[in-house]
Amino acid sequence: MKQAVKAMMRTSKVGRLNREGEQTPHSKQAIEDTPNNRGFTLIELGMVLFLLALFAVLTIPLLRSNAADDLRSEAHKIATSVRYLYNEAAISGTEHRLRCELEAGEFALEFVDGTGEWRGIDGKRNTITLNNNVHIQEVWIEDRGKIINGSATINIYPQGWMPATTIHLQTGTGAKMTELSIHLLPLSGIAEIEEGYHDFED
Repeated sequence: MKQAVKAMMRTSKVGRLNREGEQTPHSKQAIEDTPNNRGFTLIELGMVLFLLALFAVLTIPLLRSNAADDLRSEAHKIATSVRYLYNEAAISGTEHRLRCELEAGEFALEFVDGTGEWRGIDGKRNTITLNNNVHIQEVWIEDRGKIINGSATINIYPQGWMPATTIHLQTGTGAKMTELSIHLLPLSGIAEIEEGYHDFED
């Protein structure tokens, strides 16, 4: 009976312990040869570093592309709003304006009502709030020059005229900064969008 029980018991394939509870040389050698105890080779470490570098090279242009897309998207919102104000001024015969709050990154669409007070556009989205990573760098208005902080007001007259204006947008800082210029044409209200920082005359 005892022999049958011993036969059914599993034996270790790694090695045996001696009477003091220490592993025999045979068991130590078996453990050292297992795959889990094998260290990284220089080739494996090199492959890891290569993959990390490749990931960085592919990711940085993608981030810059996303920043440029954000700038262009916000620029199109501004351009569409200016064109709308220009048309409304001509149709209604009342003065309209685009009020820029540089620090807040907001543009308010307003018009003069019958009492001579400025009001937000009714029934329309009367405020544009820029994406968090897009900022108003400065606004240049003909006969007023550059405005870098506070509020800048672009008046649009019912005679079909507005001052030549350039709105400079940016995202990021330092080497990662991306800029975009929006030129508002005075006789049409059409916006020309140009990548980089450019004055109206450029």
